Amino acid sequence: MKFGDYINEAKLLKGTMIGFKVDEKRLSNIKKYIESWLIRYKIDYEKVVNPHVSIAMMPGEYEKDELVREINTISKNISFNPKGMSIFRGINVKKDFITLEYKPNKEMIENYKKISSKFETIKFDQIKPHVSLFTVEQGTMSDKFFEDVRYSLPKIPKLKVIGVELWNQKFKKEYVKEGSQKFWKGKEEYSIREVGANKYEVAVFVRGDMPESVYIVNKSGSKWFCNCPARKGTDKHVSMVQEWIKAGKPSDFGKNVKGDVLNKLKKMGVKV
Repeated sequence: MKFGDYINEAKLLKGTMIGFKVDEKRLSNIKKYIESWLIRYKIDYEKVVNPHVSIAMMPGEYEKDELVREINTISKNISFNPKGMSIFRGINVKKDFITLEYKPNKEMIENYKKISSKFETIKFDQIKPHVSLFTVEQGTMSDKFFEDVRYSLPKIPKLKVIGVELWNQKFKKEYVKEGSQKFWKGKEEYSIREVGANKYEVAVFVRGDMPESVYIVNKSGSKWFCNCPARKGTDKHVSMVQEWIKAGKPSDFGKNVKGDVLNKLKKMGVKV
């Protein structure tokens, strides 16, 4: 998929969710334990892919750029203390979710209030931070199963946030703000396009055809600006756009660019 097609298809998101990306490695042991009981009780189950903690769910329709700007204001330096194992009922999907519930903290509440002051959000009686691990068909888990699992449940680990994610109504990831960004390690690919007068979009591809991040670079007078989180010193996205302009704004940047421009970008660690 081309970058331009991606923007056209995902610009407006009908029904979205913003959530914390969590460190899955900390949950591996407890997931194996619960899974062993599901197998012992012969309960059909599915593993939840990309476990996360929901911050807010927005049923409205919003510009993706607007949501991404809001995500970039959310701090990732957050952790959650465990509360216990719970079963959450998914009424719309007709599934039961085996979850680890965590205690709400000040940062979580403040983030929710900030988002709900700018976007229409689904209101809940209580804020219950939780991570869903497995889904099962409704009514297939007995009280005895739940008590057996909970009785000898290993210590639930403290939860560490490593990023912020944006999901669309089909529960597909649309944007990720990672805990640490490694722009110059040679693992990313970039796409640049002009979207207005002195305004450019830089897309960061880590894997596949869907960009992990999209940043706006613009020029006002003689000064350049970028809306990425790391705005200290010489901005790497600004440098890329400047080199792209000098190269004549090629549509196939990298394959058609030769000489000093390509060599300079390669030295910076940019795969083009």
